[in-house]
Amino acid sequence: MAAGFLVFRGQRDAANSARLKATRIAYTIFILQIARLEKYVTRISFAELRSARLCTRQNSIIGIGKMGTMYKARLPNGWFLAIKGLFNSEQLHQKIASETITLGKLRHRRLVPLIGFCPEKEDLFLVYKYMSNGNLYNWLHGRKDEVDIMAHWALRVKVAAGIAEGLAWLHHKCSLRVVHGTISSKDILLDKNFDPKITNFWEAKFIKLEDQSSNWSFFQSSDSLDLGSFKKDVYCFGIMVLELITRKQPQQVKSLTENLCGTSVSHKFSTLAEVDQSLIGHGFDDEIIQFLQVAENCVLPNPDHRPSMLQVHETLAAFAEIYNYTADCEMSY
Repeated sequence: MAAGFLVFRGQRDAANSARLKATRIAYTIFILQIARLEKYVTRISFAELRSARLCTRQNSIIGIGKMGTMYKARLPNGWFLAIKGLFNSEQLHQKIASETITLGKLRHRRLVPLIGFCPEKEDLFLVYKYMSNGNLYNWLHGRKDEVDIMAHWALRVKVAAGIAEGLAWLHHKCSLRVVHGTISSKDILLDKNFDPKITNFWEAKFIKLEDQSSNWSFFQSSDSLDLGSFKKDVYCFGIMVLELITRKQPQQVKSLTENLCGTSVSHKFSTLAEVDQSLIGHGFDDEIIQFLQVAENCVLPNPDHRPSMLQVHETLAAFAEIYNYTADCEMSY
């Protein structure tokens, strides 16, 4: 029996060793492919990365997600960075590539700036510009002990119009047509001026235009993306608009829209009973109803009946202008 156990353990160790070797080989290939992005994203040495001092140990970790751990760090010149240490998993390589190509090659004021990447032995770090106001989800559902800046309707208009601008640019104007795929309030970061920036492109898919180089063949490009793929982003945006207006959890909002049973979203909320009560009675009720109508169109059950993000952006840009927020209809870089 002991001999049998030793044979089994030997076979198990050999299998583990083979899997580890395969993972290392796959990671080496992955890093070589990621290195092709150097003309778009700066390759940072580990020595340079170490010069960025982590903030106090208690506050250095910004968040921990499926892809890795995000740290807040400070450069010697006083600038702050967000450094994501990525988990090493072959299953995550494609997702990391999607994030790197989107934020590395594509530059727009509504995307979180990716500053560089750092491969170090079996580790990979992505370095972003630090967004001092965190994510939209926490402002809507957390921070109860702080000043509730989201109580201001004008700021919610600014955020909604900014997100719409970013998605419209990704869908219609950038060099690659990009579908985010999973956008939510947790994927919207806010800078020091509360301007929204889209991040977390792990599930993104791309359509290569005819003039695009085959150098992008490694990445998750899909010529089979149809209108429905883009309309999924439109639906998710509609859920975010309802979340902005009601301050209900995303799942609660989805349940409300799924249980309308033929009743329109705007009719469901026509009494404003479901709307965040801090917004009511301050002269914005008509605008809130119009926003609800925009959201209603975005979450229609049939994707073909939903508007494009370009149409949504044009509608919300008009609201943003009322509050002197620039929502560039040309969606320039």
